Amino acid sequence: MNTFGISIPGLRIAGGLIVAFIGFRMLFPQQKAHDSMEAKIKSEETAG
Repeated sequence: MNTFGISIPGLRIAGGLIVAFIGFRMLFPQQKAHDSMEAKIKSEETAG
């Protein structure tokens, strides 16, 4: 690791940030346009 100038604490911080980022993406998934369009069509069918 010294060859690349990376310290162990720096590596642990980077790993923690990656895990936190993945965790937040799992908690708040992005809704796809296709999924929202299907929901809109279904709600229109049930309303009308």
